[in-house]
Amino acid sequence: MTGFNVEDMVIDLYYWFEKSTKRKASLAEYCIFCDTSYRDIVKHSSTRWLSLERAVSRVLQQFVSLKSYCVSEGT
Repeated sequence: MTGFNVEDMVIDLYYWFEKSTKRKASLAEYCIFCDTSYRDIVKHSSTRWLSLERAVSRVLQQFVSLKSYCVSEGT
């Protein structure tokens, strides 16, 4: 077991981008650069277990641009 919690990652990503218009705009630029479509990060609610699949799918669709963003921003 790696000890990595996917639910925590999805929630952290949501809150990282939710309150900052500048971060969202920066991610949108990385999506254009990586030739992926920008879509909002979806919030996962622990009481609605089906929301985890939707949130993880959204992260995986934008994985290349999210990785580029995190590497270049140093986060």
